[in-house]
Amino acid sequence: MTKRLTTLAFDVRTLEALVKDGTRMSEQQRRLRGRLAVIDDDTAFLELMHDLLEDEEDFEVLIHRDWDHAYEFVKEQSPDLVILDIRIGGEECGWTILNLLTLDPITRPIPIVVCSAAIQSLHGYQAWLDKFGICALPKPFDLEMLLEMVGPCTGPRWGR
Repeated sequence: MTKRLTTLAFDVRTLEALVKDGTRMSEQQRRLRGRLAVIDDDTAFLELMHDLLEDEEDFEVLIHRDWDHAYEFVKEQSPDLVILDIRIGGEECGWTILNLLTLDPITRPIPIVVCSAAIQSLHGYQAWLDKFGICALPKPFDLEMLLEMVGPCTGPRWGR
């Protein structure tokens, strides 16, 4: 417990100091803010997420462009949160990725935000998404709404 409190105090002091002097965060400090995995095949969307979440909000952003090996990518990288599109490569492969992530006891606790233009599909799976606490954000969406979903799910994870 003492180690956890010490780490928390250090992390808070580090972030407060950065806010006070306006210094950009280093990679190590960015990890304190949170690691986000974005799985999508749309280059423009990935650039937007990188610009917003890494350059503007100081998260570490991990990008995966296809659905092949997306589950393994998440398991290996162990992000604080996953942002996932349902339609990848013209198919709704995101549901397969979600199934794998929710079935695996290692990846199940990782929060997921589904950002997709597959509105009917999102509505059809809403009960399933609710069951696993997965947030759905239909595209196009307001960037502030995404930040509201991402913020509470990120940050240092103790014991990892």
